Amino acid sequence: MRNEIINLIENTKNNNQFFLTGDLGFSVLENLKKKLKNNFINVGVSENNMFLMACGISIEKKNLVYLYSISSFLILRNLEIIRNYISNDNRNIRLIGVGSGVSYATMGKTHFNLDDLNAIYSLKNILILNPANVIELDYLFKKFRNYKKPIYFRINKNSYNIYKKFKRKKNLFVKKGTGKNIITSGAILNFLLKFYDDKEIHKMNIISMPILDSKYNKNILNFLNKDDTILLVDSSKFLYFQDIQNEINCRNKNFFCLNFDFDHNKIKSVGNEEEILGEMGFNKLFLDKFFFKNRYS
Repeated sequence: MRNEIINLIENTKNNNQFFLTGDLGFSVLENLKKKLKNNFINVGVSENNMFLMACGISIEKKNLVYLYSISSFLILRNLEIIRNYISNDNRNIRLIGVGSGVSYATMGKTHFNLDDLNAIYSLKNILILNPANVIELDYLFKKFRNYKKPIYFRINKNSYNIYKKFKRKKNLFVKKGTGKNIITSGAILNFLLKFYDDKEIHKMNIISMPILDSKYNKNILNFLNKDDTILLVDSSKFLYFQDIQNEINCRNKNFFCLNFDFDHNKIKSVGNEEEILGEMGFNKLFLDKFFFKNRYS
């Protein structure tokens, strides 16, 4: 989805937008660089400086500033600056973290980012946008085009086929079914759909939640049926899901949440995204126990 979000920025008419990269994005950013000219800045391998430069640029003429990097480099290396000067100061800065979860699976643990959601969610003013596919990304980009507060775009490196049976219901994307409820956020939805055939998916009641903020998800309970509910996200013990769990439990539903608790020392090799997710516990065997045996382990 990285190409898609760059195309969306490139096609936005705004003379006061700047784009900063930490020496990344080759083969993706060239056209954007030509269009933005002096408003495109490659700061080199210096993420802290990139953030401080962005804060200064955002003050002048109320500029909109995009910061682009691999998500583990963007968030974890700069968390103190993000808290002090972006979240606390409520600046019009948009973080584009590419490589959500383990989508840089071939690069190893330095490029995995399972901690970013909790880190950003713990801050008070940054809106987290976690699209599953280009349809959700396009909706989010346009919806928040004129948003003046900080945003974190959590972008998977890859693009995925669109499962067309989802319908947008306000800020949610819903595929109705009579079976168990699945609430997802982000690209992990694509692996859930990959594990099952159309007949099995048809029974599932799936809700994709691209905006991780309760303000935008107030209607989520309206789309849950009376069956059990499972929540899935490619992050480690995401706190926002615990907030949702309290609401679901009030409806007397059995609630299950797949929390990734990944020991990097146990990684024996790199692989593709699906293989790494499987090592973390997200695999068809786990899901089958929920869907077909009505128990969680």
